Amino acid sequence: EPDESVILSQMSETVNTPYSEFGAVQVGETTYYSSYSFPKEGEEEYPPRQYVKILKSEDGGETTELISFNDAERHTAHMAFNKDQTRVYYTLCDYATVVDIQCELFYRDIEEDGNFGEGIKLPNHINLSGCTNTEPNVGFDEETGLEWLFFVSDRVKGKGKLDIWASFIEEDGDFSQPFSLPINTEGNDITPFFHSGSQTLYLSSDGRQGLGGYDIYQVSKDGKNWSEASHLPVPLNSSYNDTHYVLNDGGASGFLSSNRLGSTLLEPEYEACCNDLYRFSVDVVDLDVLTYNVKDNEALAGVTLELFEITPEGEIKITQRTNPDGNDFDFELKKNKKYVILASKDGFVTLREEIDLTNPELTQSSTLERELYLIPTTVDLEVLTFNKKSMRPLPGVEVRLAIDGQEVAYQKNDNGNNVEFVLERGKKYQLIGSRVAFIPDTIIIDLTNEMEILEMEEKLLLRPKEIREFPPLLLYFDNDIPAKAKGQSRTKTNYTYGETYEAYLTQRDLFISEYTK
Repeated sequence: EPDESVILSQMSETVNTPYSEFGAVQVGETTYYSSYSFPKEGEEEYPPRQYVKILKSEDGGETTELISFNDAERHTAHMAFNKDQTRVYYTLCDYATVVDIQCELFYRDIEEDGNFGEGIKLPNHINLSGCTNTEPNVGFDEETGLEWLFFVSDRVKGKGKLDIWASFIEEDGDFSQPFSLPINTEGNDITPFFHSGSQTLYLSSDGRQGLGGYDIYQVSKDGKNWSEASHLPVPLNSSYNDTHYVLNDGGASGFLSSNRLGSTLLEPEYEACCNDLYRFSVDVVDLDVLTYNVKDNEALAGVTLELFEITPEGEIKITQRTNPDGNDFDFELKKNKKYVILASKDGFVTLREEIDLTNPELTQSSTLERELYLIPTTVDLEVLTFNKKSMRPLPGVEVRLAIDGQEVAYQKNDNGNNVEFVLERGKKYQLIGSRVAFIPDTIIIDLTNEMEILEMEEKLLLRPKEIREFPPLLLYFDNDIPAKAKGQSRTKTNYTYGETYEAYLTQRDLFISEYTK
């Protein structure tokens, strides 16, 4: 069942030679790859043995040049960059016999000017003595939050011949003890590439039933679990050897190495040797995404977008990107596929947008644009207070917000009848207004299912109390009011309510202070 949306093309003769080319990786506009086409000067072996060197091209393969740190005495191969492209891993190898090669893993830090630093050999528990350690790749594991170093080794305690191993790169830069991946077979499992965006490992194996030789497989990682290996379709796989599969971040283009029919031949009459580099792409639609704050329609920077492909097995994560300084994103989407975009940012509701590229109307053009308007997780509330009897503005109202009876906010405006609050979506509030000599008013504000509203206005209507509604009252008096008679304690007074209340008001704060002690 070939994938007819895949476009596979052989790279130019400037890149491919009668010997093997492999291990291509693209960083920005630069493509790095390994070529087995360099004889060692002064070596007396006959026929002369070829050595691997790493080259780079910045114009799509039209011109190439050797990188700066190729070793004159050893094979130099397999460049692999870490997540933020501050370090590159590679291998240095020697002939163990006339034809067999044994490799060691190294890394170099990339300096601020773009130059490569000093080569550092990985520790002995990675470069285990007596075996080969080769084909490094670095991927970010979402479950542990660490980068993993994947590599290939024929060390003991593996499952087969060559196996894929992994080691955590700790935060302090140390490497954990390596472990064999459960997807290894009794055959050879090689050329690991971990696509961090989709948490998917791609590898080549001759230990599974395939089309022939080495075939390319993919294995998804979900937490601590790995899925069953699935075989990539034709034309990515052939009945020949297909290895060194890599994807770009968006998953719509990449490289592989193969000696399939049509590859450059060292001895054409025997169809002998060798692997060529192939570039592949998928018939895609370029998606441009812009993010905005729905509250003010202004560009919203710092949003994180997660892209998922909808498959019969569920939603498979393709990539994740954050634009800290802008609101624009671009993706390459495969035609005849369905996708989901999740847009998230602290302080905003996560937005889900589905894109169905099985719809012919969406694939008539090579570009597609989506504007995503994110809703803040908060709602602005303005409260207006009125005298219910006269409907005139009522200042000095104490306005409280409560959740399940517990006060969470308080406002009072002695000079006006409006106060403001910021509410959180997903919560249910009681809004309570109270003032002396008025009946309190309460409003319920339910935001548990409200996802659209941005601003609210609520009116609290406080009815003035009638005189009959005041008693019973607690009145506080000075010690000599109402009775001024010496040594007597009277239970009745001739003072009016107004006289005693006005006297009380002049000392109200004092009474409160003393009473609350």
